Amino acid sequence: MVAKLSSNDYNEKIIDCLNQNNFGMTIIQISEEINGNRNTVSKYLNRLESKDIVYKKEIGKACLYFLKDIESKVLNFINENPSGVTIKDISYELKLTRDSVRKHLITLEKQDKIFSTKLGAYTLFKSSEAKFVPKKFMVSFYKALLNDLKKKFPNNESTFKDIGHNMFDDIKFPINKLIIKKLEDFKTSPLKQLHFEVFKDVFPSYYIFEPIYISDPKIDSSGKKGIFRFKNSEFLNNSDSLYHFYLISGMIETKMSNDLGVPIKCNIEQIHISEKKENSYVDISIEFK
Repeated sequence: MVAKLSSNDYNEKIIDCLNQNNFGMTIIQISEEINGNRNTVSKYLNRLESKDIVYKKEIGKACLYFLKDIESKVLNFINENPSGVTIKDISYELKLTRDSVRKHLITLEKQDKIFSTKLGAYTLFKSSEAKFVPKKFMVSFYKALLNDLKKKFPNNESTFKDIGHNMFDDIKFPINKLIIKKLEDFKTSPLKQLHFEVFKDVFPSYYIFEPIYISDPKIDSSGKKGIFRFKNSEFLNNSDSLYHFYLISGMIETKMSNDLGVPIKCNIEQIHISEKKENSYVDISIEFK
């Protein structure tokens, strides 16, 4: 007999179900797992997808649903607001229910990534690692450094990629446990396409300056190389900042090779700069050797 579940029950059970299955699940599998009606499960999946909590991907003939890394989104939002944010702030900004936000905050506090303080009737959540350095200052300082290095070492893209290799170990990134679990799961996956999928989930955790759009990969006939298009980057506004992407490619190469346990090659395939930010992009390839 199909159980009657409330809206919150459906949302929580679907999220919990997907959280335990990082290779994705079909509507039928989810329905059977939570003992729910397929049409109802489909309706709630659509709602969760519209709230950017889950996403679907067609792999072969199957349409699989995956859970997005909500915890990292919550942590990133807190990091971007060093003076502190309330549950209401996070809920409004990320389009999540307050109950969902509260659960992620509890997890992040247990991991010592955030802490809470009282301000009158409000509870503010702050990053344990955040420093009160304005983002605009950090970006402008970094750009100035890139511009100066480019002038002193023109046409040395490979050198900057090597710097990216070497500097990665000294940078501390707040990697979510869900991301770590996904990486562990994908190590044993025989499907190369899923390796390319995990890159889209993992990379935003390593990107320190801004939200960035990453396209679905264009995978070549060998199935071992995928090209991603990066857009919405403030480092695509002029040629002086382009060494940034060679540094990043070196970091990606080192990090993904270590995390997946196989050699990874990461290259800049193409950079296009337009007068309009939304039309600028960089194509970055990931190749499994």
